Amino acid sequence: MLQEKLKNICLLVTSTVTPMANFTLLDNIDKRLKQYEESLRFWIDHSPFVNIIICDNSSYPYAAFFVERAKNKGKKLEILSFSGNADAIATFGKGYGEGGILEYVARHSILFQSCQGFFKITGRLQVPNIQRILRRFNPRTNYFMPALLKPRLFCNDVELLMKRRIDTRFYYCRKDDFLSHFMDAYCQVNDPQGYYLENVYYDVLRQVRFTYFLPIPIIKGYSGSTAEPYVNIVGMKRMGYTFFIWIKQHISNLL
Repeated sequence: MLQEKLKNICLLVTSTVTPMANFTLLDNIDKRLKQYEESLRFWIDHSPFVNIIICDNSSYPYAAFFVERAKNKGKKLEILSFSGNADAIATFGKGYGEGGILEYVARHSILFQSCQGFFKITGRLQVPNIQRILRRFNPRTNYFMPALLKPRLFCNDVELLMKRRIDTRFYYCRKDDFLSHFMDAYCQVNDPQGYYLENVYYDVLRQVRFTYFLPIPIIKGYSGSTAEPYVNIVGMKRMGYTFFIWIKQHISNLL
C-alpha cells in the first residue's frame, strides 16, 4: 500500500504568493494564490502522501481549513510561513528564494524532523501521474529529472545559458543527503550571471548518488518566469526520454 510506503516521507510544497524576484512575469498575486490553492487541494485530495508541508516565504498565512481538509483525509498538513530575504532574492533570483524555503523547513518543520526523505514540488504545480511514479519509488534513492526545458529567457550570455542543469521543479531527496550537500548550496545561485538553482544542483549531484524518475513525471501548471503553461514531452520525445534514462543508468552501472 502506497500510504504505508510513504509514512516516513514528506511532500514539501514551496510557495511565494507575493513574488520578490525579478523576471517573474506571473506576478498577479490573486492569480498566483488561486494556483497555489488549487495545487494544494490536488496534493491533499488526489495523492497518497500522508505528510505534507507547505511553506511560503512571503509571509502568506494559508487558511487553517486546509489542515482540516487534510485531517479528514487521514493526512497531516503543516503550514509554515516566514519573510524571506527580499533584497537577496531580488538580487540573485527566485532559485535563491526557493533554497531559502527549503532551509527554513529543515530548521523549523516538525514533520521534516521525523521524515526519511522528501519530495519537493514547486507550489503551483501538479503531477497527475504521481501514483505511477510512487509505485516504482525507492525511499533510499534520490530521484531527479534532466532539464529538458528551453533556456531561460532573461540571460544574454549564450555560453552561460548552455551550462548543464537539472530540473528542480519536482524531485525526491534523502534527508541526510539534503542536509549534507543541498541545504546551503542555494547561496551560490546568481541568476544575473546565468548560474541558476538548476546549475547549482547539477553540480551538487556530481557528489551524490541519484537516478532519474521513471516514468517521466507529467508536470501540470504554469511557469512563474514566463506565465505560460508547461508543455510536457509526448509521443516519440517521451520514448527518447526513456531511452536517455536507460542509457544513463546502464553506462553508470558499467563505470
